Parts: sequence; C-alpha cells; structure tokens
Amino acid sequence: MIKKWYFVVLVWSVVLCLEVPYVFATQPLTKKKIAWFTSLPEDLNAGDSPFWMNVRQFMVAAAQDLGVDLQIYPYNANPGLFVKRVQEVLTDENMKPDGILFHNFKKRGDEVLQLAEQYGVSAFVFNAGFGADAPVGRPREQFSHWIGQMLPDDEYTGWLLSEKLLEEALKLEKRGADGTVHAVAFGGSRGSQASILRIRGFERSIQEQEQLLTQNILYAEWSRERVQKMVAPLIKKFPDVSVFWAASDSMAQGIIDGAKAQGWTPGKDFVVGGVDWLPEAVELIQSNEMTVSVGGHYLEGAWALIVLYDYLNGYDFAEIRATTTLGTKMFALTTSNIAQFSMLREKLTLENIVKNIDFTVYSKTYYPELQEYDFNLEELLQGL
Repeated sequence: MIKKWYFVVLVWSVVLCLEVPYVFATQPLTKKKIAWFTSLPEDLNAGDSPFWMNVRQFMVAAAQDLGVDLQIYPYNANPGLFVKRVQEVLTDENMKPDGILFHNFKKRGDEVLQLAEQYGVSAFVFNAGFGADAPVGRPREQFSHWIGQMLPDDEYTGWLLSEKLLEEALKLEKRGADGTVHAVAFGGSRGSQASILRIRGFERSIQEQEQLLTQNILYAEWSRERVQKMVAPLIKKFPDVSVFWAASDSMAQGIIDGAKAQGWTPGKDFVVGGVDWLPEAVELIQSNEMTVSVGGHYLEGAWALIVLYDYLNGYDFAEIRATTTLGTKMFALTTSNIAQFSMLREKLTLENIVKNIDFTVYSKTYYPELQEYDFNLEELLQGL
C-alpha cells in the first residue's frame, strides 16, 4: 500500500513539474489593479475628445486580455480635481491600486509623482510627460516609484506633418509670387509640451527646406471653433498661403471650415494636415479635403498598461530597452495610403478590438521569452 501511494505521489510530481512552467508562462499568479487618471468627463461616453475615447477603447481591451483590474478615474479636464482624485484613491486602502497611469496634465504631474512616492505605488506616465530639464528629473532618480514614461516623438511628428504637406503643395504647384510655398501653423496651447515639440518639428522643416516659408505661427488652444474664426483675417493678410499646418486634427478641421466659408477649396487652393488620426480626419483624407493626419498614438495607453503590468509582475522594461523613457513614432495617413485604412472608424470599436487583437502576445508576463517590446503600430492596425 505504501508503494502504491508513493507511485501516485511520484506521478503527480512529474505532472506538476511539466505543467508549472506552462502556467507561469501563460497565466499570471495574481491579478493586478491599475488605476488610470484621465481628463475625460465623469460620463466617459459623453466625452468630446475622440482621441482620448480611442485611448480608452484600447486600454480597456488590453486590460481584458491581460486580466488587469483597470479602474478609470476621470477628472473632467480639471487639474485641481486631477490631483485630488489621485490622493483620494491612494489613501483609501480599498481603492489603492498596484500602479497608476496618467499624463502630465496642466503640469500637475509632479504632485502626482509625490503622492505615488508617499504611498508606495508604482507610477507610469504616458502621452504628455516631463522634459529632460523638468525639476522632477528623470524616472527613478528623485522618485523611485516613478518607474518610467512613454512619450510620442512629437518633434518628429511636427516635422513629418510639414514634410508631407510641402510634398503635396509642390505637386499642386502652389507656390507664392516669390517661388516658395507659404505656410501658416496653428499650435495648441503655449504651455503644452506636445504643442511645443510639434511646432519645433515644423520649424526644423522650415529651416531644412528652402522652398518652404512660414508666414505665421498662431495658438488656438486646440479649439476647432477658435481656429475657424482666425482663418478669414489670416488668408486676407496672407493670400499666398497654400499650406496650413495644425498641431491637431480638430484644428485642421477648423481651418477647412473657415477657408470654405471664404470660398477656398481644400485640396485645390490649399493643403491642410493635423495630428491625431481622428475618424473624421480619415474621411476628409478620403475626400481629398485633408492631405495628411499623423497619429496612432492613442495606442500608447495600451502599450503603457502592458509595460506597467509586466513591471508589477517582475519584468522590468528598463532592462530590455536600457532606458526609463520609451519613445514612440507616429505614422502618416495620406491620400496615397488611405485605402489601407479606409474602414478605420468602423474598426475602432471595443468589440472589434477585443475580437481581433490579442494583447497578451506583447506581454513578457505571458511570453517571458520575448526579447523586445515590438509595438508595431501599422502592423497592429492592419490586423483589425
């Protein structure tokens, strides 16, 4: 009888030895709670920011795949409420998460980093972060719990947008009396790091391209309506303008609205482009009213969630990338490649994302053998 029980125990030991590595590789041992603090309104479905709504779709889908308990805390674009909400969540033991995600909204992110440090919660910043000269330093320097940040390469984005617009303007032979292409740029807010860097990219393009001349750089607080009102006096002052550069798609739409009201035809009298890949922008590119939209960075929310989740499970992205600040390149949708993404609006539904994308394949928690985080934007969207 003793020998029989010994044999049973031995068999089960062998089975467990075979099974355990599989379980560890494909299924995390504990569920992680991650909180995302977003500038969206309390009613998440009533937001007027298509960009952040898309960010949310991908984050929710990624959380479902990973088995993350994702808690979303909106603060309705109120910087004071932003900090207050973080404090409320971190001080309540029932709500306290393992990690938090946020963007440096209205430059209040440093206060959030202090709270994360005080309460011992891992913090990861994405979309809008801290520059190299920020008083908070770099991740893991002044704040050990600030593990990293993921930021779009906004300067490259501004440069790429300018280059694509110039390319199209030259095809249309839209030169001024002096033989150069005249451009006007619309930035977001003066204090926005994303706007600052995108405009820097625009200015770099101006310096590199002798055939591109800037007439003015204006700021419209990311507002479509404000831009629309600014266009009429602008084109009267600069009738040779043929390139309108905008730091966001919504402002590019405002340019189209305003120019049309003055009898100008987009795609014929001028070219215009923006940033964000809004579904409306995709349709405008299809109709040849808008020339280019640079974007895809709404996927950063899902990438940031994966990176933070892996860190909480013992896989440090800084050891893989040798940096605590991860950069992402955006992609330009133009009239020449728009056919590949013609159904983007229909595809960007939560149901479709969940159905067609398996976010676990990007995670080292599920696939420890991964040697790199391969966040390929174009490839992923083509799979939708």
